[in-house]
Order: sequence, then C-alpha cells, then structure tokens
Amino acid sequence: MAKSNQVATPDKPRSIASLCRLLRVGREALRIALVNVTPAGKSDEGHPLWTEAQSRAALEAAGSRGTMGPLKDQKLQEQIRQLKLINDRKAGTLVERSLVAGAFGRIASKIAEARTQSESQAPLRMVGKDVAEIREEVRKVWDAIGHVLASCAVEFEEKPK
Repeated sequence: MAKSNQVATPDKPRSIASLCRLLRVGREALRIALVNVTPAGKSDEGHPLWTEAQSRAALEAAGSRGTMGPLKDQKLQEQIRQLKLINDRKAGTLVERSLVAGAFGRIASKIAEARTQSESQAPLRMVGKDVAEIREEVRKVWDAIGHVLASCAVEFEEKPK
C-alpha cells in the first residue's frame, strides 16, 4: 500500500529548529515571534514546543509590528545599521569602548579616594559636636563628594584631534 501525500496530519507540537525548517525562517526571528506565545507542549528534555499554526500566527503578528520581519527586512536593517556606523565614524561621533571604560575607571578611582578620605577624616571632625554641627559636617562631606563628581566631567570633555 502506498502512502498518500494528501492525508491531513494533525498540527503536532514541534521544536523551534523543526519549525524553522518547516516555515523557512530564521531561528532568531521565530524565537522573538514566539516570546509571548504559550507553548503547546514540552519535549522529553523539557524544551517548549509550538504548533505550526501558532508559529505562523506569531510570525505574522511580529511582521505586522515591524519587528524582526522576514529575512530581507533583517538584511536591510543590518545594512542601515552598518551605514549609520560608517557615517558616525566619519563624523567623529563614535567613541572607543576602551576609552569609555578607562574614563569610568579613573572616575571610580577618584570616588574611592574621596570615600577613603571622608571615612578617615569626617568622624574625627564630628567628635564632641551637637546634632546641628554634625549636620554641617555631613553637608561638607556631601559637598566634597559633589565636587569630586563634578570634576569627573573632565573625563568626557571633547579632546582636540
């Protein structure tokens, strides 16, 4: 007996990989589309499974929202991103991550230095004072912290080329 290709098979739950092959879409696009869809079941390993109908509906809805649509749209978005990156590089508006990380490291160092100084000096200045005088000393500590933070702005000033 030959099997007929026209026999309808029930819409059984499938893995994302299986649905990607069946629907001919990218794994990431399908994963994003299925984020808010309740799985139709779980595999033996505990991975979520969805039906073809659920997947098609989710992809259609995701495409209508303009997020991560078909592969052509994804490719176009990536090309636009690359062009923006090139334009920003030409305009000089890009900053190296290492420069930003270094600036934040120097800022953290200044803040740590101010903390150490206030922890060692402020308590000595507060000994034997009443509440109003202690409040004044606390204001001085916070003023010093504010001064340190304001001085950190130098790290982000535009350097001459």
